[in-house]
Amino acid sequence: MKILVVSNLFFPDEIGGYEILCRQVSEQLADRGHDVVVLTSQSSVSAHAGHPRGLRIRRDLQLTQNFLDAPLRPSWRSPQWEKHNRVRTTSAIESERPDVVLVWSLRRLTLGPARAVQSCGRPSLYMLNDAWPATYAPRPFSMSTRGFGRYLMDRTLWRRCTTLGLRHCRSVVVSEFLAQELPLTGPFSNSKVIPQGVPVRSFYAPVRALQGGRVRLLFVGQVHPDKGPHIAIEAVSRLQRRREDLPLSLTIVGAGDRHYTQALKRRARELNISIQYRGWLDHAQMPAVYAAHDIFLFTSIWNEPFGLTHLEAMASGMPVIASRVGGTTELLRNDNCALSYTPGSSQALASQIERLCDEPEVYDRVARSGQRLVRKSYILDGYVSRIEGTLYSVMHRSWPSTGNTPPAGTPLPAVPNKASESPH
Repeated sequence: MKILVVSNLFFPDEIGGYEILCRQVSEQLADRGHDVVVLTSQSSVSAHAGHPRGLRIRRDLQLTQNFLDAPLRPSWRSPQWEKHNRVRTTSAIESERPDVVLVWSLRRLTLGPARAVQSCGRPSLYMLNDAWPATYAPRPFSMSTRGFGRYLMDRTLWRRCTTLGLRHCRSVVVSEFLAQELPLTGPFSNSKVIPQGVPVRSFYAPVRALQGGRVRLLFVGQVHPDKGPHIAIEAVSRLQRRREDLPLSLTIVGAGDRHYTQALKRRARELNISIQYRGWLDHAQMPAVYAAHDIFLFTSIWNEPFGLTHLEAMASGMPVIASRVGGTTELLRNDNCALSYTPGSSQALASQIERLCDEPEVYDRVARSGQRLVRKSYILDGYVSRIEGTLYSVMHRSWPSTGNTPPAGTPLPAVPNKASESPH
């Protein structure tokens, strides 16, 4: 197959699991002999050099806003950037002539690419690892002057910038939880659930017991209040106050909001706890980071669709303590694969950390059970195989979004000019 991958961000611009997984899947599809072209933005999230293997990258799209800036909702309803990204995606489809289009996140990228894909009639599959389509849902009716104005604008001037007019989009979601959330977004309803995977061989390390001395705790993720690193800091402080015999250190890996990061550092100084801030790290460095720590903390306080970092930690032989939120609860159904706690409760998190430190048999059981689970059910190769099979089925079947999908090699319709563009 020739596959056009569309993504708001792509390596080296990676700020979370969504972008990392997009690169991993794209590379594996290329390794399997598919011709993979990536259409993405030229962003300023990072300046790290490098090039993914086996891929051609076109950086023609434009973000409405940098991802390290606070979101501004009006910028997402930008007819200017919607038209730019729609035209650039149409141009890429016309020149590359893919058999199928694999669309990842369009957050802060407008729905221009989605409209271009549907206008050109190419089979497409959307990979939904969070509820970004809800960003573009038209705002509901409101009796207030401002609310009614927004309701009206979303159905007239900003109509192209919302999901109104999009036909059914064939999609894959990462968890049952996310599948239940998406029916609210119209064209992305009735999604297929395929849980994501991690490259187990890259992260594998033997399960190791605590060696005595300082217990090394690890948080990995975007440094954002919703991810809960402040809960980890408060939990460490609680344990230090009541257990002088239990020395702890906390490492935070990830980039995020500068003001929130500074607030975390101030709080750690106030509490006199040992924290190392590593910032953003290339994903290739992460196996060594996991191997250098003892306990992984997954502290999200929002309804996380699923997450990658706890799977990577489990593959690395680390016991995981995870908050019971969103799609993570589906992972926690498996007995003994992780300890869990009430989201937002530093006291409950501190108790689970203490339990792992005081009960070697629990530490060993959780670490081994988690590693077995990932090696059995969350392997990247298996995830890519399921995506590959779905792409083949999308390419060869008729879907409600496009009617009878033309076979590979069928000439594309001409790109509409300004005078003949579809009104939707």
